[in-house]
Amino acid sequence: MPLFSRQRGRSRRVSLEKVLPPEMVNGGDGSPHGRPSPPVLLGLLFAVLLVLAVVSGRPPLKYSPGESARADVHARVPFEFIDVEKTKQVRNQAWLRTPNVYDVDNEALAANEAALVRILEDLHIAVDVNTELERISDQLPIPENELPVLLTDLRQGDTRSTVRVRLRELFDRLFALGVMSDDRKLDEQKAVPQAIIVIPKPGGHTRRVESGDILSVTAARRLVDELLTDRLGLGLTGTARALTLWLKKRMIPTLTYNETATLQDRQMARENVPPQHVTVKEGEPIVTRGNRVSLRQYDMLAAEQAEFVRKQSPLDWWRRLAGVAVLVGTAFVLAGLYLRQYRPHVLHSRIRMTVLGLLLVIMVLVARLLVHTRWLPHPLYLVPVGFASMILALAYDRRFASAATVFIVLMVGLATDADFRPLLVLFAGGVVASLHTYGIRKRTRLLQVGLVTGLAHVVTIYGVGIGQAEGLAGLQAVSGQAVVGMLNGLLVGVIITGLLPFLEPLFRITTDISLLELGDLNQPVLKSFALRAPGSYNHSLTVGVLAEAAARAIGADDLLARVGSYFHDIGKINKPHYFVENQGDQGSRHDTLSPRMSALVITAHAKDGLELGRELGLPRPILDVIAEHHGTTLVEFFYKRACMQAGDDDPPDEHLFRYVGPKPRSKESAIVMLADSVESASRVLSDPTPARIGNLVHQITGNKLADGQLEECNLTLRELHGIETSLTKGLTSIFHGRIKY
Repeated sequence: MPLFSRQRGRSRRVSLEKVLPPEMVNGGDGSPHGRPSPPVLLGLLFAVLLVLAVVSGRPPLKYSPGESARADVHARVPFEFIDVEKTKQVRNQAWLRTPNVYDVDNEALAANEAALVRILEDLHIAVDVNTELERISDQLPIPENELPVLLTDLRQGDTRSTVRVRLRELFDRLFALGVMSDDRKLDEQKAVPQAIIVIPKPGGHTRRVESGDILSVTAARRLVDELLTDRLGLGLTGTARALTLWLKKRMIPTLTYNETATLQDRQMARENVPPQHVTVKEGEPIVTRGNRVSLRQYDMLAAEQAEFVRKQSPLDWWRRLAGVAVLVGTAFVLAGLYLRQYRPHVLHSRIRMTVLGLLLVIMVLVARLLVHTRWLPHPLYLVPVGFASMILALAYDRRFASAATVFIVLMVGLATDADFRPLLVLFAGGVVASLHTYGIRKRTRLLQVGLVTGLAHVVTIYGVGIGQAEGLAGLQAVSGQAVVGMLNGLLVGVIITGLLPFLEPLFRITTDISLLELGDLNQPVLKSFALRAPGSYNHSLTVGVLAEAAARAIGADDLLARVGSYFHDIGKINKPHYFVENQGDQGSRHDTLSPRMSALVITAHAKDGLELGRELGLPRPILDVIAEHHGTTLVEFFYKRACMQAGDDDPPDEHLFRYVGPKPRSKESAIVMLADSVESASRVLSDPTPARIGNLVHQITGNKLADGQLEECNLTLRELHGIETSLTKGLTSIFHGRIKY
C-alpha cells in the first residue's frame, strides 16, 4: 500500500479525533464557530480577577517604613491621623501614673496589741505581783524598782493610765498609716505618683493613701521609741524599754503588694486612654527628601491617601478602573499572542492556563498585602516572585518560566505602583530561580536554588542602589534592602522544599525527586511485575537503559525516559502469558484465538497499564508514556494472519488491528516507543552484528516515521539520528561478543 494513500490518511484522521483534544483537531480554538474558546474564557476570568485585585482596597503608598524618600511629599488635603507614637506615649504615662495596689492585713498587729494589753491587765489584777512578774519575765522583763510606779499607774481606775494612753496612741497610728517593708517603701518613694491604693479585708472601703504617709518597718519602730521611750515618763524608763523591745521584735508589715490588681488597674488605665488624633493641614510636609520614612510618617501617608481617595468622586474611581483594565487587557493580549506563537500546548491546556493564572493572581495579592504591612521594612523585596518562577520551571521548562517571570513582575509593578528598582530586583531573582531549577534530584537542591535567588537579589540591590546612596544612612538603607532580598530567596527555597509534596499533585508537577522514588525497583508493583511477567519485566529494564541513553544523547529528560520505560508495559501484568516473552515452553495461547481477538488482547495492555497507573497514582508524564508508547501502530503479525485467512476478496479493517493511541506527544514517549520496538525486534536477530543492528534500528525508525507515529512529538531529524545512533550503540553493547572457551 502506498505510504500516503487515501485510506491511510483516513485512518490517521480517525485516530486524531480519538486521541487529541478538540482544539487540536478542529483547526484552531477547539470551540464551535461564534463561541469563545476555553483559553479565552480563562484569560478573561484571570484578567478580571487581576483588575479587581489592583483596584480594590486602598492604593499602595509611595514609601514603606525605613525607605529613603526620593522626593518631598506634602499633604494634598487636610486630614487627621492617629498618632500611634503619641498614643503609646500617653498610654504609657497613664500606666506609670496608676498607683500600686496593696492588701491590708492588721490581724497580726491587733494580736500583738491584745497580747500586750492582756499582760498589763494580768499585772493589774494579780494577787501576788512577784509571782506574776516571774511568769511574764521572759516576755516582758519589767525592772522591780519600777513596779510600784507601774502598778500605781495601772490601778488608777478614775483616770486613764500613761501606759494605756501611749499604747493606744501607738496602735491607732500604726492602724491608720499602715506598715510596709523597707524595700517596698523605698520603691514607693521613687514611684510616680506618690500614692498607693489600699484594699482592706472584705467589708471595708478601698482608699487612696499618699505613699509618704505610709510607715516602713524601720519608721514604725522609731514611732515606738517616740511614743513609749520618750514619753512614758521618768519613773518607767525600764518599763518603756521593755515594751519597746517587745513591740519592735513583733513589728511586721501590714500592707502586702498585690501585683495582679495593680496590673489590672494599669491595663484599664491604659485602655481608657483614647487614640491621639493629630490634624495636618493641606500643604504641610509629610516626608522630606533624603530622610528615611518613620512609622509615624508612614501612618501620615496612609491617612492622607485614605482621605484623598475618600474625597474623590465615583467618576475618578471608574477612570482608574478603566485605565487598569486597558493595561491589564493589553498585557493579556500580548501574553496570549506569545503563547499562541511559541507555547500553544500551554494555551490549549486548561490545567496549565489555570496554574499560570493562579500563580499570577497569587503573586499580585501577596504583593498588595505586603505593601500595606506597616511593620515590614522594604516589603516589595519580599514578594516571592522566585516561588512562581520555580513552580513554572518545574511544571513547564526554564525558558517559559523566565518569560512568564517578566509578565508576573510587570503585573506586580502595576498592582503596587512600584518604581523600577524593586521590580528589577524581583525580575533578576525570578529569572535566576527559573534558570537554576533543573535536575532537582535532591530536596537540598531547592534550598540551593533559593540561596542563589537570594544572592541575585543582593547583587541587584547593591548594583541599583549603591550608586544613589547618600551618605552612611543611604548605605544602611541599601544594606537593609539586601538583607530582605536574601531573606526572600532563602524563604522561597525553604517553603517550596516543604510544600513540594503538596505542590506536585496540585499543579501536576513531576520532579526528578518523584521519578527517582518511582524508579526504585523494590516497589511492590514492580516486584509483582517481575514475579508475574518476568520476561516483560526484564524487557522493560533493558528498554529503560536504552531509552535513558537515547534521551541523554538529544538533551531530553533521561530520567523520565528510564522510569517511564519501567512502567510502559505494566499492563501486561493482567495477561502475561499472552505475550511471547513470558510464554516459555508452554506454547502460544494465540493459536486457539482468532487474529482479531489476539489483536484485542495485545493492544489492551496499553489501556490496562493506563488504568493500573491511575490506580497507583502515577504522575501524568508516566501515564502518557504508558498510553503513547505504541501510538496508533498496527499489530502487523495478527493483521497479516487475518489477511491470509480472509483472502483478497474481503480484507479486514486495518483500524481494528491498531492501538488506540494517542501518538507520542513528547520526545520521551517517542524515545520509549523506538527503544521498545528495537529491543523486541533485536531478539530475533540470528547474527546481531553491529551492522545488522544498525540496519534494524534504521528500518524500524523509518517505519515509525512513515506511519506518522512521530508527527506530534516535536522531534527533529537531527535528534532522530542521534536516537538511532544511541540505540544502535546500546544494542551492540547488549549483544557484545564473547571469547569462545
